[in-house]
Amino acid sequence: MHGGEEGSRRTIIMPNYLLFEQSIINYSLQDEFVLGQVEVTVTYEGNLDKAIKICLDAAKKHAKSFSKIVKIEPYTRLALDPNGVLIKVRYFIPFYNVQEISSNITKEIYDNITKAKDVDFAYPHTEFVINKKKKVFKQD
Repeated sequence: MHGGEEGSRRTIIMPNYLLFEQSIINYSLQDEFVLGQVEVTVTYEGNLDKAIKICLDAAKKHAKSFSKIVKIEPYTRLALDPNGVLIKVRYFIPFYNVQEISSNITKEIYDNITKAKDVDFAYPHTEFVINKKKKVFKQD
């Protein structure tokens, strides 16, 4: 979640026409928990299993007490990206803590990936590979 959905304690007055023309999200209608998510892209050359473990461990640490309440452990979803493997770690947390807990999880993932020798962040860049083998073309 990248938006500023952190509580600001402001009162909002909404014109009636908006109720019919736009989607309104009420996070607390059923209960106080929402699905939080942190995304990270790692290189294809790295240790993917270790990267997944780093992400899960961070989410489990920071969402532990909430996972016990909703009875759903943090989990991951993967996707191939042009720059690497996209890891989405998901967890249930109270809607009023989304920004704080997601920020803590992000920091923990960052710290642990930068310490790992066999996992690297992927980012858009250009790499030139020069093949040193000489190719000889024969003409018949």
